Amino acid sequence: MSNLHDCCNAKCDDNRYRACYCNTGSCYSAGPAGPVGPRGETGPVGPRGPQGNPGPAGFPGAPGCPGPVGPTGPQGPQGDKGDPGPQGAAGPVGAQGPQGATGRPGPAGPQGPAGPQGPKGDKGDTGATGPTGPIGPAGLNGPTGPTGPTGPVGPQGVATTIRGSYTTPADLTAAHPTGSAGDSYIVGGNLYVWNGTTNTWSDVGAIRGPQGPAGTPAVTQYGSVYNGAALTLSNGAALTFANSAAMSGVTINSARDTITLVSAGPWRISVGVDVSGYTGTPALNLRAGGTSGTISVPIVANGMTSFEWIAEYGANTNIGFTVSGGQITTTSGTGSAYLTATKYNT
Repeated sequence: MSNLHDCCNAKCDDNRYRACYCNTGSCYSAGPAGPVGPRGETGPVGPRGPQGNPGPAGFPGAPGCPGPVGPTGPQGPQGDKGDPGPQGAAGPVGAQGPQGATGRPGPAGPQGPAGPQGPKGDKGDTGATGPTGPIGPAGLNGPTGPTGPTGPVGPQGVATTIRGSYTTPADLTAAHPTGSAGDSYIVGGNLYVWNGTTNTWSDVGAIRGPQGPAGTPAVTQYGSVYNGAALTLSNGAALTFANSAAMSGVTINSARDTITLVSAGPWRISVGVDVSGYTGTPALNLRAGGTSGTISVPIVANGMTSFEWIAEYGANTNIGFTVSGGQITTTSGTGSAYLTATKYNT
């Protein structure tokens, strides 16, 4: 109706008409509707239209019937061993089996009682000799035999100079692999001397012999000198003494660095120095009768260094000491240095 209205809207737009027909250009008022006419014949089939778009997917159809059974496939690999199944019920008791074979003999029975004593047999052969018995205790000592003859006089000894001291032979060898003729060291109380033949240090025994039997010596002469003040003595300096004690057997020279033995005989000489410090490897060298270096006393540590010996000296022999190998400083006070000489009856 809108197209018809648009066609005639110039003439029929006053709402007085119910229809407009543009083929005549006139406006008409429509009458009431007529009865329905008979159904017309079906028109011919129209031409096929273009292919439409695919419709939505339909619902799945019902499952088909099972197909025939296919041929058996090849044997698959053996699977892993399954877990043990549950214990089955006990089966019924079987029929009795046949008689078994005879078993093995059992162990021997206990020992029966002893039978009666048989007759005495023949004497047997002599047995083998038994092992040697233990050694018996030692018998009593026999009487002392006679004194043997006096042996020949030994060769002349070699003068030695004591260069120092060590605790063990290994310490000596480590410090002095080689030595010179006349060198010696005190090792653990024994004297080790350089042996030029074997090129080794030889242990010649204790520096002091074993204790002899008690005697009854009588001191016939004695002398002692000492120093009461600190001393500093360099290499080559003489040991001096500022004071003296009983001087019945010795005199002291004006320089106070030697004592003089007033008579001949065996004398015991003792020397000591209380060292408070030193440098180098100092030692005290004996001066006896103008001879130097026949005995050397090493300064081994801070503290008292002392030495004594017994020797035969002639009358008017001078005894003194000099420092060699370094410098020493003595303590102050009585006894910082001393030198004594004692003569006994022979």
